[in-house]
Amino acid sequence: MPAANGSHESGTIYKACLTFVQHITQTAPYARQLLVEGFKGNIAEFILFIHFVFSCLHRRSDLLDRSPELDGERDRPFPFALDRTSRDPRATAQALHRVRDLRRLFITNALRDMLARAEDLPKYLPISQAELILEKQRLELELNRVRADGKHQSARLDSLQQQFLQQTAERDHLKAEHGQLKDECARLEHERALLQQRLDSSRLEPVVRLWKLALSALRSLKQASLSRWHNLQSTLRALVSANGRARPQLPECVSDSADTIVRTVNTEPRQKPRNVAASPRIPPPLRAPHSPPGVRPPQ
Repeated sequence: MPAANGSHESGTIYKACLTFVQHITQTAPYARQLLVEGFKGNIAEFILFIHFVFSCLHRRSDLLDRSPELDGERDRPFPFALDRTSRDPRATAQALHRVRDLRRLFITNALRDMLARAEDLPKYLPISQAELILEKQRLELELNRVRADGKHQSARLDSLQQQFLQQTAERDHLKAEHGQLKDECARLEHERALLQQRLDSSRLEPVVRLWKLALSALRSLKQASLSRWHNLQSTLRALVSANGRARPQLPECVSDSADTIVRTVNTEPRQKPRNVAASPRIPPPLRAPHSPPGVRPPQ
């Protein structure tokens, strides 16, 4: 595509100029011939030339009357003349200055990249007056439809804007509720952790109580065992001490007991009962050799 430096902006300008030129060559007689033969297919130079011609033919008052939005541009340089009744000495000077600028631009060939191929330029197609009227009516209907569609789209845009505001307010409300729920969840999680800790403590409390009771019982048993052990040690010490004191007196006790027994046997009369069957003799009770005198052994 012939575009300056191959940039996107230049390509877009070229397409816009080509579309405009195609419309002119298709609706204006001899326009295509002028473009191909006179300007060698340079659509930029052709558009500047057509602009100069229209600036000479039209008046600024005509444009301002038909386009109220241009009311603040009465001092614009194009078209050159203000109206068709008054004499504006500046119009001729402006036209001459514009011709010189275009001549210098065409001579330097600054717009050489804006060339169009001949097959891209449609030929002139004559249209009858009736076809023009029908085309005008069609365009007016299309314009009315576009305007109605524009109003509908504007109303829809306002409705969407209201919905957007409502959605924004609802989003902010939901965001605030989300923050509150998040804080509430954090609080409930903290309470759950405390309850879990208390539950664990309550489960361990009976075990701890039993362990304390068992420990106390063990301590009591240990204390009683120690007390009994000390008592046994004291008793053993007393027995050992008594045994040590009684052992030297044991021979004297034994000799005294033997003498007493001998005297008793010798002095007792020996008589046998008459007419009595012989019965076994029951010996008298003897004192234990180790018992002291005057102490009877257990029966």
